[in-house]
Amino acid sequence: MNGLALSAATLFALLLPGQLAHYIYKQNTGGWSISSPNRSGIPTSLVWGLVIAVPLNTLWGIVCEYVLSRPVDYHAILSVLTNEETSSHLFDEQFATSMFLLWITTYWITQIIAGYGIGLAVTKVADYSSWGLRAALQSNGATWHRLFRAMDWSPRPDAVTASAVVVEDAKPFLYIGIVNTYDLDQEGNLQRLVLEGAHRRYFPADSDPNVSLIESGDISPWTQMRGELFVINCEKVQTIDVDYIWIAEDTEDRGDSKSDS
Repeated sequence: MNGLALSAATLFALLLPGQLAHYIYKQNTGGWSISSPNRSGIPTSLVWGLVIAVPLNTLWGIVCEYVLSRPVDYHAILSVLTNEETSSHLFDEQFATSMFLLWITTYWITQIIAGYGIGLAVTKVADYSSWGLRAALQSNGATWHRLFRAMDWSPRPDAVTASAVVVEDAKPFLYIGIVNTYDLDQEGNLQRLVLEGAHRRYFPADSDPNVSLIESGDISPWTQMRGELFVINCEKVQTIDVDYIWIAEDTEDRGDSKSDS
């Protein structure tokens, strides 16, 4: 095996649990993980990989040495990671044995299981302690979290809709739909907005969105976007209007809406 390829594979194996744990956490926290940007510039998933790799692989070393009586050769691992001249030949004999390959396979499987388990455990702790929510409301993206999740309303609305004016080929178009999710960048700015049941219509500067279809002179002003979800690139968005909808009968007279641009 090429020395550089072996170094990359070893590093990937060491960081895999943290990367997987971060992915599981992000998929199960409802987007709160995007609300606390890492200001160091280091990708958050890499930070997870480094933090989790140290204790997990230390535990692996303890088990190998004291339970399985097969101590880990840390010098060999360091040689592989630094891609020393001997690294490309370091495991040639070992790779030729079925027992060594079994050890490698076992290590990979346990790394994947550990990463998945750690991700679920962190998610449970985050949900119980609401640390994701607290971090979100203290982050640069707090305004968007409050707006799209109706944090300032009680009871919470049954649905949140958004109307966004997007410039395409120097022409403004109005998109409407139910907010499904959204993405923020590292600075807390809105990056993508995902809508369900999205519709679009041409929206010149002097148009009135409240004018009826007949009065507008356009027999079919709205076009339904194909697909269950529609993603809007917010770099081209001029304004966003957000409306909250309550279905319960006792809130019929609520005409509340918020807008942001």
